[in-house]
Amino acid sequence: MKRSIPWMAVACLLIGVVGWTASGCGKKAYPVVPKQEALVQGVTDLGARMIDNRVEISWTVETSQPVPVQKFVLYRASRSLADGDCPGCPMLFTKISEWPVVSSRSGASYRMQVTDGVDPGMIYFYKVVGIDVYGNPGKDSNVAEIQP
Repeated sequence: MKRSIPWMAVACLLIGVVGWTASGCGKKAYPVVPKQEALVQGVTDLGARMIDNRVEISWTVETSQPVPVQKFVLYRASRSLADGDCPGCPMLFTKISEWPVVSSRSGASYRMQVTDGVDPGMIYFYKVVGIDVYGNPGKDSNVAEIQP
C-alpha cells in the first residue's frame, strides 16, 4: 500500500498539468490582422474652383510612392446653405468616381483635373484617396470646400 501513494500523486499531478495546459488562457476569438500603415501617401494639395457651372477638382499625383498608385477615388459630401454653419458636424462622403493613374514616362509628378456638376445653394466638400496596385487604400487627402 505504501508504494501506490507516490504513483497516485504523480498521476494526479500529471492530470492537473495536462488539464491546465489544455484550458489555455480562456480567451477565445478569431485572429485579428495587425494594423498596417498605409503605403500610399495622402494628397495634400487638393483644390476646387468654379469654372462656369461646374467644379474643377485638381491634385498632384506624386510618382515617388513606396507602392505605385493604380487609381484615385473621388468622394463628395454636401450640405445646404439653408442649414447654416455646423462646425464639428460629421460629413458623410459618398464615392462619386474613380480615376486611373496614367504613369508618367519621365517619372515626374503631374496634376490630375476632374470636373463635377453642382447645384447652387449648396456647399460641397471633396476628398480623394489613392488606391495602390494591391487594392489597398492610402490616406485621405485634405478636404477641399467650395460654394457655387
